[in-house]
Amino acid sequence: RAEEIPWGETSFFCFRGHYNIPHPLSPPLFWCIIEIVGKARQICQEKEHIIMDHYDITVAGVKRSLPVVPISDTLSIASFVIFGDTDVVEPCARELASKLPPLDYLITAEAKSIPLIYEMAKVMKMPRYLIARKSVKGYMKNPIVTEVHSITTQKQQILCLDEDAITLIQGARIGIIDDVISTGSSLAAVEHLVEIAGGTVVARAAILAEGDAAKREDIIYLGTIPLFLKE
Repeated sequence: RAEEIPWGETSFFCFRGHYNIPHPLSPPLFWCIIEIVGKARQICQEKEHIIMDHYDITVAGVKRSLPVVPISDTLSIASFVIFGDTDVVEPCARELASKLPPLDYLITAEAKSIPLIYEMAKVMKMPRYLIARKSVKGYMKNPIVTEVHSITTQKQQILCLDEDAITLIQGARIGIIDDVISTGSSLAAVEHLVEIAGGTVVARAAILAEGDAAKREDIIYLGTIPLFLKE
């Protein structure tokens, strides 16, 4: 209330700091300053996860604080890595599996999502799951290959399937699994391999949708994370 404010020495809080203005302020000027400070504090709070180098999420009932890391001069991402994190993988696998339509096999790209697809295959009682490898191995028979450039890699990569995987995929209903869907390039590359092998993609699922991927209507996901663009 304006009549309760000690105009001779006005105090207010900004960015967790206490500031004194030791000279008289007119009420209009005071409220102008307060409005500017309020807007600034709001911006600061919205960007706090970047300033603190982390972004907090809760997915499948599990809380995690993700480090915000730069991947280029203009872009940073919240790094979500499930390797070794059983407390995240198990509940996410159960929840994602419950959202999938009927299908015959799950497939993912090597390598970050392997713990997830393994756990989902167990939950869904599937004896096999498929991995699109990042290089052609000597033991592969008649592999098919496609190219991919994901948001977290700095160069062009390949994904490939061997003859045994192709045989399983042919005529089968396939669900593509990922830990994070962002640009969708890895997803599209795996889908291309499935189509070449003669399978039908009936589901595309991930733990998190990143950036504009959250606007897609053709994917299943449990949570979202933003992209951090440097202005």
